[in-house]
Amino acid sequence: MSDLVSTSELSEEGNTDGSSQADHAELSVEADNEQSDSPQQSDGEEASAGGSALLEVLQYILQGNAAGNLGVRLLMNRNEDDSDSSDEGLNYVSSSFLTSRHYNRQRIPRPPDSPDTSVLDQSDLKHQMNYESGCTSSPKTHTSCMRSSLPRLIGMREIGCLGDNGSISVAGRIQASSAFLPTKHNPRRLLKMRQKFFCGVYNKEGDLFMSSCQDAQLRIFDTANGQWAELKSIPCKDVGWSVLDVDFSHGGNHVIYSSWSEYIHICNIRGDSDSHQALHLNPDDIYNRSGIFSIQFNFDDSEIIAGANGGLIYIYNRELNNRTMKLHAHDDDLSCVCFADDSGHILYSGGEDGIIKVWDRRILREESPLPVGQLAGHYDSVTYIDSRNDARYLLTNSKDQSIKLWDIRKFASTEGIEATKKAISRQNWDYRWHPYSGKIVKKKLPGDCSLMTYYGHSVIRTLIRARFSPSFNTGQQYIYCGDGFGRIVIYDLLSGKICQILEKTYNSVTGHPEGHGEEVVRDVSWHPYDNNIISSGWDGTLQMWEYHCG
Repeated sequence: MSDLVSTSELSEEGNTDGSSQADHAELSVEADNEQSDSPQQSDGEEASAGGSALLEVLQYILQGNAAGNLGVRLLMNRNEDDSDSSDEGLNYVSSSFLTSRHYNRQRIPRPPDSPDTSVLDQSDLKHQMNYESGCTSSPKTHTSCMRSSLPRLIGMREIGCLGDNGSISVAGRIQASSAFLPTKHNPRRLLKMRQKFFCGVYNKEGDLFMSSCQDAQLRIFDTANGQWAELKSIPCKDVGWSVLDVDFSHGGNHVIYSSWSEYIHICNIRGDSDSHQALHLNPDDIYNRSGIFSIQFNFDDSEIIAGANGGLIYIYNRELNNRTMKLHAHDDDLSCVCFADDSGHILYSGGEDGIIKVWDRRILREESPLPVGQLAGHYDSVTYIDSRNDARYLLTNSKDQSIKLWDIRKFASTEGIEATKKAISRQNWDYRWHPYSGKIVKKKLPGDCSLMTYYGHSVIRTLIRARFSPSFNTGQQYIYCGDGFGRIVIYDLLSGKICQILEKTYNSVTGHPEGHGEEVVRDVSWHPYDNNIISSGWDGTLQMWEYHCG
């Protein structure tokens, strides 16, 4: 799929030399599919280097308005009648194309005043989280339960009121941590590059951070004891457009990365010599280029799972040094795949078809891949999946501008699956180019089996990620995500309300702008033990957000 960009309309305002529109040169280019890492890129080969350069010139003209009177619009090969989607409450805009910094921020989806928590209120998850955080069945709200004074907890510990061992309980730790969530004030700029950042994650111990950028370098940072020092920079191979996903091994010795390539690359982190090995997935399709959008180590690092275009899931066995399974898992490109917990038995996958599938490795057969169940309820494609690591609950981010929470003990009915497929078949917008109208779909699809839906962030231009907050310091009481307008949005998991937005602000001393501005934040990573979040932005920066008064 390729989109035609044409400067076919010129503004008369400011045209004082008497020239007509016909006197101006007309520019047309085939827009590079690589504008985002969307699996939709698999419909065609990437544009040539010359086409990419021309697109960059076009974007420069758009951003700088160099000609003063140049109007640019997208001519999309699409049906302009939105009546089908508007029947379901969808109203996407098909007007002028704008780069992200010119998107109208009024198009950010507005969250409902009172999120519907009726299903989640009856779930085991709510009772479990209230118990772990020290909340009871009293009339107190979840938010008020989470408010606790750190000096009070320390004082109780000192006078021996916290149990025999004198340590602060899990509930106390969660309550204290909730009072010190990261704020938008004075974010710390960790790194500035000319290219977009796509991925950025802490390892499970929190003493390492890995980032990937369009400069085809993996950067590993030492973050132990609050420091930030570059440990290693790894030149990446077989990179098309950008590195699309990364992961740390559980043993802490290796990292993997993927791109528009049929290889997963694995590199060592420490050691006297560098190791950089290409793991070939043998896609058996010489006519279409492979794009690997999601990768993850299993619990003992013996296997790697990968989600790719064509709806494929690959499993690579490191001990056999070979691909051991190739599953035709979805009807369309696959955006995300992950393990449900550390056992490695259960997998989750999702993608362009909007259906989330649950797989059991113990009964999985390559010749007849049947999921044990499916989850349905999104109006549009799934961009990311995060597991709560308990083989029960997971969340999904979607192009329908929502996050959904699921319980795999409650699978979708045939009605729900068909309703999701029908809703997605009606979509006629391209999230890589079109702004979102800002209108939220409040009506549930028939057969929606999700526990909860979260609104208030924007999913445009790329596969933006959402995650559960860490277990140790927050009890996974929050869901946080990137955003198409330079924000990091933190939701309270049980109430569905936004409890914090980290966004562009101005330094109180220097007056300089801080944050990601209006550019996309594609990835976010919350430290597993400290209350800081690192965001990876398309403005070319890594930013650390911590608690600050004011």
